[in-house]
Amino acid sequence: MEIVAHRTSRSGKTFAPDLPPNLLKKLSSLLGSNFRNKGELVDTLLNEVKIINEKTISNKINSFLKYTKNQIKFELCCRMFADLIRSGWDITITRKPGLFIMNKPVFLDKNDKKKVYLSKRDEQILANQAFIKELEEPSNKNKKSIFEIIDDGKNLSECLLKVIKLPKKDQLNELKKIIKPEIIMCYPKSEEKTKFKDEEYVCPITKIKYNDIWKYFRLTWSSPYETTPGRSVQFIFRNAARKNKPVIGISMLASGFLRDGMRDTYIGWNNTDSIREKILKKEIDAKVLVKNLLSVINLKINQLKLDDIKILNDKTINDPDKKIIQNLKYLLETEERLNKKLKDKRSREEARNYKTLFSKKQELQDWEWLVSQPDNKIKIIKEIIDLLTCRILFKKVGLESNPVKGLAMIFSSKNPLDKQHFSLALRFFADVKINDHGIDIGVCGPVDPYGEILGGKLITLLLSSKEIKNFFQRRYEHYKSPSTINSSKNGSPVYSKADLVYLTVSSLYGNSSMYNRIKLSKKDFPYLKKSIELERLKSDEENKTKGQGISQYSKTTTKLIQILRNKIEKETKVDGTFGQGASSKMRKTRGGLNLLFDKTKCTIRENDFIEHSITKNRYIFSQTDNLLNFFLTGKDKGQLNSSKEITYAWIERWVSKRICREETIKKIV
Repeated sequence: MEIVAHRTSRSGKTFAPDLPPNLLKKLSSLLGSNFRNKGELVDTLLNEVKIINEKTISNKINSFLKYTKNQIKFELCCRMFADLIRSGWDITITRKPGLFIMNKPVFLDKNDKKKVYLSKRDEQILANQAFIKELEEPSNKNKKSIFEIIDDGKNLSECLLKVIKLPKKDQLNELKKIIKPEIIMCYPKSEEKTKFKDEEYVCPITKIKYNDIWKYFRLTWSSPYETTPGRSVQFIFRNAARKNKPVIGISMLASGFLRDGMRDTYIGWNNTDSIREKILKKEIDAKVLVKNLLSVINLKINQLKLDDIKILNDKTINDPDKKIIQNLKYLLETEERLNKKLKDKRSREEARNYKTLFSKKQELQDWEWLVSQPDNKIKIIKEIIDLLTCRILFKKVGLESNPVKGLAMIFSSKNPLDKQHFSLALRFFADVKINDHGIDIGVCGPVDPYGEILGGKLITLLLSSKEIKNFFQRRYEHYKSPSTINSSKNGSPVYSKADLVYLTVSSLYGNSSMYNRIKLSKKDFPYLKKSIELERLKSDEENKTKGQGISQYSKTTTKLIQILRNKIEKETKVDGTFGQGASSKMRKTRGGLNLLFDKTKCTIRENDFIEHSITKNRYIFSQTDNLLNFFLTGKDKGQLNSSKEITYAWIERWVSKRICREETIKKIV
C-alpha cells in the first residue's frame, strides 16, 4: 500500500539500529534494493518477519523468548519500517553502513490519512472474523442475523422520494414520522447479569447482546478501535419509526485527558495570567475562586491515606512549613529507592505474577491492598507534597483571611514559585471538575444508509441531549463506580460525580465535515430549549492536536515490542508506570522502541516514532456560556434539549434539504 505524502524535511533524522554488522548489512540491502513501488518494499520487509505469523500471534510471550535478542530486534526493525512506510514515512539508506535517514510525513489529503488507519483496522477485522460471521449467520437458532437491524436503503429512499413529492408544508411532518431516534446504552458485558441485571442488555429483535452489536459496527469503520482507561459508555442509536428499529449510528463517551491545552484555554484556567485577567474583567469573583481552591485542597488531602506516613500529624497537615516538605521529599527519595530495589530483585516471572495480581486486585476493588503497594504509596507522598506546598503559599499571603489581597500578592510576586504553586492549586481544582463534569466523545458516527442524510451530525447532536446526560448519570451515580486511581490512594471507595456539563471531541482526519458547522439556534428553531453549538477549540500555538499515537503500528509490531522488552528486561528496565504519559500502550511502545537503537549514533528519538503526523481538530459542546463560572458557582447550567427536539431541528436544517439532491437518494440505495 503506497501512501502519497509531502515530507517535512528531506534531511530527516538519522536512525541507527542496535544490531550486529551482518544484520545491519542485511537491513541496508533490503532498503537499498530496487523496487517498482513502495508496496513491493513493504512486502519484502514483511517477508523477513518469521518469529510471528497468523498461527503464533496469540501465543504467550514466553513461547517467543527462545529467539535471540538480535533476531527479535532485526525482525522488529523490518516490521516497524514496513508500518512506517505504509504510514507515509520515507526511509533511505546512507553511505555509512547501518545508518538510515527517516523523514516523517505531512498529509494534505484526507484519503492518505485514512490509509494509515486501514492497515490496522483490517488486522482487527481478520482477528474477529469468527465474531463477525456469528453475528451475520448466528449458530443459535433463537438469534437473528444482525442484518435484520440494518436498514434497507432502497426502501428508505422510496419513503424519502414520497416525502419530496408532498407539498413543502407537509414534508417536515412526514420526515418526523420516518426518523425517530431511540437511544440504547450498553452496560458492561462483565457485569450484565450481576450489577446491571435489571437493565436491558439484549436486543429484543435479534437476541444479540447490545455490546456485540456495538462492537460489530465499530469494527467496520476506517479507524482501528482502541480501548480507553477510565469511564467509558457505549450508545446505540436506533430508528424506532422503521421496521425492526434499524441502527442509525453508534457512539462512545470516554474519559478525556486531564491535560488538554486547547480545552483549558477555552475554559480559562490554563495559567495564572488568564485567571488574573478574568478577575479584572469581573468574569469571576476572587472570593468565590479562593473558597473553591481552599475547598479542593481540603478535599484532595482527605482523599489520601496518610496515617501510614508517621512524620505527618494534624498540626503538620493543617499548618505545614518548609521543614515538613523537606522531610516528605527525603521520605519520597527513600521510598523510590526501596521500590526500585524491590523491582530489580524480582525475576521476570515474579514481576509478571505481581502485575497479574495487581490487575486482579483492581478488578476486585481491593482498595486496602492497593493502597499498601509501593507504587501507590509513592503517589500519595508526591501528592501530599504538592497539596501542602499549596497550603504554605495560601498561608504566606493570607489568602483565607483576605482573598483579594492574597491573590494580588501572588499575581504581583517576583518569586516564580508563587505563581507555580498557585497554578498547582488550579490544577487540582481543574482535575476535580473535569472528572465530575466532563467527558470525551471517543466514538461517533452513522451506520449506512444514514450517513447520506448526515446521520453523523444527528448522532453528534444527540450526545448533547438530556437523555444522554441522564443515561451517563444513571451509569455512574445510580450504579456506584469508584475511581480506581483515587480509591487506590485512599484505601476505600472514592467516587466522582457524573454531572455532564461539557463534551469534547477530536476529528479523525483534520477538518471534519461531520463536526463542522454543527449549530442550531433557538432563534431559528424556537422549540429548542436552548441553542446548541459544537465550537472548535483554539490555542495560541495551533488549532489541532500534535498527531501522536500508535495507530500506525500493526498488532505484529506491538507483539514484537513486547517480546523484545521481556527478552532484555533484566538488562534494561522499561518502566511503564502511571504518570509518564497519556497512554500506557503508548508508553510501553515508546519504551520498547527505545531498546531498538543506539542514541549515541543517531538523532532520532523514541518520541519521533509515536508521531503519526495526523493532526486533529478539537471541538467542545458546553451546556453553559461560562464553564469556569459554573465550576466556581454551580450556576448558569440552563435546560437541555430533548432528543426529540434535537431530531426535529436536524430534520428541518439538514435532512429536508439533503433529500432534494438526486445523488443523495441514489447513494442511499
